[in-house]
Amino acid sequence: IAICTWNRAAQLARTLDVLRSTSTAAGVDAEVIVVNNNSTDETSDVIRRYSGQLPIREAFEPKPGLSIARNRAIDEAAGNYIIYIDDDIFVAIGTGAPTVVQATSSANSSLTGDQLS
Repeated sequence: IAICTWNRAAQLARTLDVLRSTSTAAGVDAEVIVVNNNSTDETSDVIRRYSGQLPIREAFEPKPGLSIARNRAIDEAAGNYIIYIDDDIFVAIGTGAPTVVQATSSANSSLTGDQLS
């Protein structure tokens, strides 16, 4: 799971709270990569606070821009799949990221989703 963020520490904390209470399918390893896109707020502190609660790590990207931050996530990711979520997305338990991780654990699976508003 990749989250790209810039100066939205409070929103990021709420998103990580929800991710902390979700689970992935049995046998599926997941990681949370937060790409800090040169934030000047408490983003790094928020990421550190969740380090014992989630398989989370920070990737720092000094160049501004969402596409550049997403490319940094690709470079940093250890898994075969990347699920991008925004830093203000609140995934409901049993949907979203856990479902996606479960769906992509099958070699013949595909995934579509609705636009979030």
